[in-house]
Amino acid sequence: MWVVAAVAGLLALVSCTVSLDAAGDVVVRLAPILVFLVAVTVLSELGDASGLFDVAARECARRGRGSTWRLWLLVVALATLSTVLRSLDSGARQPPCSGASVAAREGLQ
Repeated sequence: MWVVAAVAGLLALVSCTVSLDAAGDVVVRLAPILVFLVAVTVLSELGDASGLFDVAARECARRGRGSTWRLWLLVVALATLSTVLRSLDSGARQPPCSGASVAAREGLQ
């Protein structure tokens, strides 16, 4: 998708639909947002690659002591904390997936 947007932007510049100054202003305004999104994505991928979420989900299962409700509450708390600390987009995605796999291993429904 980003390739299409980049090509469209270049076409707008080449066809003089958008001035170079206007394009520069947009880049200056968007640069901090794009840096933030890249940083959040890198942190999310590093956490996933290191097994952080699997370890956290196993700890939730251990503290849940076989209770489906306790495990669910702990995974929700983990996802909430992850969301608060890392960002809305990447924070809530991984802990529930890890929690679901732990619940399946533990035989919880």
